Amino acid sequence: MAALTVDLGARTISGLAVPYGPVGVDARRRRRYQRDCLRWLARVPLLEEHVQSARVGWTLRLVDIPAGLLALFAVDRGRRGDRALAAAAEGWLGLSVGVDVVEAGPDPADASVQLVALAYLTEVSLTRTPIFGGSR
Repeated sequence: MAALTVDLGARTISGLAVPYGPVGVDARRRRRYQRDCLRWLARVPLLEEHVQSARVGWTLRLVDIPAGLLALFAVDRGRRGDRALAAAAEGWLGLSVGVDVVEAGPDPADASVQLVALAYLTEVSLTRTPIFGGSR
């Protein structure tokens, strides 16, 4: 998986928000996203650690590619945005998606894994613990 790319001058962060294929593990479940399963509105917020009141930017572009959902974010000016850019540039943070799952079921390859067929992307977060470790 691709690492995050940070452009301090342009105040942008880009990277693979979620890969298609690998299994990610969080505190509640094992989950895999199938290709083209995500839908989103025009602008998706970039948050810190999935906290709604901690927005640090907005999407400039989201593109479905075979490997996953590729994202480009504009980072807000100010102290919070500056900290987010610096931490991402240092490799301390990765991307993690916040979704509302609409359609999912057991993965045919492993019934202990939830296979997401349709979900709405509500936010993407910069986090210290992305469920897909390669997303940083």
